[in-house]
Amino acid sequence: MIHEIFPEHLSLNSPVSKNKKKIFEKASKIIAISENTKRDIVTIFNINENKIDVVYLANSLNKETFAGKQVELNNLPNNYLLFVGSRLTYKNFYFFITSIVPLLEKDPALHVVCTGIPFNKNELAFFHRLGIEKQLHQYYVNDVQLAYLYNHALAFIFPSLYEGFGIPVLEAFACECPALLSNTSSLPEIGGDAAAYFEPKDALSIRNAIASVIYNNDKRKQLIEKGIEQHKKFSWELTAKKTLEVYKKVIKN
Repeated sequence: MIHEIFPEHLSLNSPVSKNKKKIFEKASKIIAISENTKRDIVTIFNINENKIDVVYLANSLNKETFAGKQVELNNLPNNYLLFVGSRLTYKNFYFFITSIVPLLEKDPALHVVCTGIPFNKNELAFFHRLGIEKQLHQYYVNDVQLAYLYNHALAFIFPSLYEGFGIPVLEAFACECPALLSNTSSLPEIGGDAAAYFEPKDALSIRNAIASVIYNNDKRKQLIEKGIEQHKKFSWELTAKKTLEVYKKVIKN
């Protein structure tokens, strides 16, 4: 429901929401990827909740993804927060970076590693204005490299304002990386008690959450252990099984 929650990302003539409503009304059953998404469908489109079944997604990365393989990531810093994926507006990247400037200034050994497309000129200028350009790094990675980045990070940071599910959360858990998550949308639902949470629009909350984890080895270990347990609740086998059950309901009716 990102398009509906953040309509500023759509053009004025976009048919996305209009088409969704038609499809929702016509469908025999709707599969939502989280209880949060289900609530949004009910609230935004006034769809009967009994028509919607929740089937969680899973992930395919873990420590074994890079085990025994030579991983090359040039000039990878020793101490870094990992930011994965796109940096679109609702991902809250700019606010996150602004929020942690005091941490980066206080600890020059702390870095932020981002995956995905290269930084654009506006982002580079933004980092330069803040005086932190040497502490920001971007890598375009494959699955082996991504699993390695998770496993070697001080923590994975997900400051997004909205996620329908949040596969990177499970990737972090599976790769034994402490997770720092926004306390919004589906993220608490997927992360459970295995993550540290913060208010995504509160700079102090973000900084405090980060510092409480990356400078506390006991808490890092605790989150890693809880993440491993939380991850066991999700699998592609379970996703397939639950999806099949929905199809059987539709056929039966």
